[in-house]
Amino acid sequence: MRTVTTSEWIASWIDIRANRKKLAPSTVSGYKTILRRHIAPQIGDVPLNELATTHVSLCISSVLGKGYERTAQLVYVVLSASMAYAVEKGVLPMSPVSRDDRPFHHSEFTGWWNAEEVARFVEANADDPFLPAWLLALTCGLRRGELLGLQWRDIDQAQMVLRVRRQRILVDGVVYERPPKSKAGIRDIPLTAELLDVLKEHRRRQMQVRPSKYVLADANGAPISARRISLRHHAAIKRADVHYIPLHGMRHTMASLAAASGVPIKVMQGILGHATFKVTADIYTHVDDTQRRRAVSQITQFVIAV
Repeated sequence: MRTVTTSEWIASWIDIRANRKKLAPSTVSGYKTILRRHIAPQIGDVPLNELATTHVSLCISSVLGKGYERTAQLVYVVLSASMAYAVEKGVLPMSPVSRDDRPFHHSEFTGWWNAEEVARFVEANADDPFLPAWLLALTCGLRRGELLGLQWRDIDQAQMVLRVRRQRILVDGVVYERPPKSKAGIRDIPLTAELLDVLKEHRRRQMQVRPSKYVLADANGAPISARRISLRHHAAIKRADVHYIPLHGMRHTMASLAAASGVPIKVMQGILGHATFKVTADIYTHVDDTQRRRAVSQITQFVIAV
């Protein structure tokens, strides 16, 4: 009987997880890329029953040596989960990954705007048809996929609540509409009267052109593409003459301004839909660093003035 290689086992594990809907399409695509680019070239041909901790360490070290901390962490995740499955199925007596430490990754905080820049951006784009998208990102912290998947039925005017129930994402050229990646992503976000007025006006204009069930739709009523909202985002930033941040940076802007205003971390976790407290806390820690720097600067000026 031919021995199964490490690559073959991992590929089979990914397919099984995908077929059972245990992984989101974007995660499946990412795992396959990790296997193809980083695991297969290093240890893919090693027979599964001969895979040792040294193989795992060398594979991860190779990725770390190129400076790819986050990628190394993902390599570890794929190897760890697929080998745990092999143990579960009785293919391996123990996981060769169990004795290796998860690589450390220090996530970079996406750029954000201060309150003055936000005001300048909103004022410059007051007549932009995409203003509702920008405001939802800046006030409710919606992700791009959540903006693209937002439907009018998700906006409860009576209760003044926006219900995040789906996202539209592009994976390998295919658009998927599915629930948020984690249970925490399914959430209700309170809306202000001012934001509701903007949305009502946006719908009125949309109805005059072509009714659509999507909040962000093209002239034919179809949901807009990820590429289009990205292009409009670039144009809006250029119009406002503020420094560039990615669309996801608007979400971080909302979180940063809330943190600076003293909003509790737990409250923000619920609004942003973070699966773990740590993700939200990391944002607050970054803001705290900024505030500490400002405090030291003010104290220094006082001391020098004295």
